[in-house]
Amino acid sequence: MYRYLWVDFLMEVIGSRISWVPMSCGEMMDIVATLNAERSRLKGELEAVEKALSAAHNVRSRTSHRLKGTVSAAARRRIAQAQKARWAKWRKDRG
Repeated sequence: MYRYLWVDFLMEVIGSRISWVPMSCGEMMDIVATLNAERSRLKGELEAVEKALSAAHNVRSRTSHRLKGTVSAAARRRIAQAQKARWAKWRKDRG
């Protein structure tokens, strides 16, 4: 009686439902061994996914905390002159 309930439970977990299957103790042990192997495989895959997520998080956090470089006075002057030239061209074209 208990053996059939156990098979029902296992098949429910696996995804297919059966109501009654006579089986020997050896067959039940094979099912348990298969489930343990599947659990080990899934555990390995989950660890790989967690490792990849951790690596992605570390890359993101390193790049987001970079210090910004300073711009020299000469570079600021060139940027300002270029922007003034763009505005002058825009005003000239506009009107």
